[in-house]
Amino acid sequence: MTNPKQEWDGFADPHWNIGQVILWIATGDRDYVDKASDRGGSPGESYWLAPAAVLINEQIPSADVRRKLVEQIRQEADANVCNKADANFRKRIAELIGQICQEPDPSERQKLSEQMCQEAEANARQKLVEQAFAGVRKEIAEQIYQPALAGQLKSFDCSSTLPKELPPFNWINLTIDFDSTIPFVRWRNESSCAFEHTALRFLKKDVLKCFPDSASKTRQKVEI
Repeated sequence: MTNPKQEWDGFADPHWNIGQVILWIATGDRDYVDKASDRGGSPGESYWLAPAAVLINEQIPSADVRRKLVEQIRQEADANVCNKADANFRKRIAELIGQICQEPDPSERQKLSEQMCQEAEANARQKLVEQAFAGVRKEIAEQIYQPALAGQLKSFDCSSTLPKELPPFNWINLTIDFDSTIPFVRWRNESSCAFEHTALRFLKKDVLKCFPDSASKTRQKVEI
């Protein structure tokens, strides 16, 4: 009798993609690291870092941090509702509606004006929330930079058949960025990718040594 094929565990992979590393730093959850694998997981290589991007979008920032950021932005927005700039904005909207609207009733025009202002404010708040979330992700990704530059976190270019270790000093000219929630590495003074999305890999044992506190976030025992 043949043994059934063992299910792939992306956490066990000796080399992690950048999405796996970011998720580990942020959550310490080995299940997320497994699901973010693009090599042997069920999505397969053709999905690039899409599985990791979905998890980054869902889990970073954490639910608690999201609530705090949203509440902070809401409070700041409410505090500015009656400021002069906001009053001028509402006045201008009312004038524009008066120019283009066929509704003769002034009260209806006022309702339309208020509705447009509220929609504009909601859109502005949502944009601020998205920017705040992106900032949290960027801060987490930047934690990779120093240990990589110091040679404590080995990285590899796996675009060719034989993986090639990146000299640590290369990280002086590299930075981690996001395309929506898809992480990638680019040259610091350029917008283009320095590597294919799935080509850059980090040594798992180095990740666990550099970020041991991540394991305690989910109280999981992790063997290096």
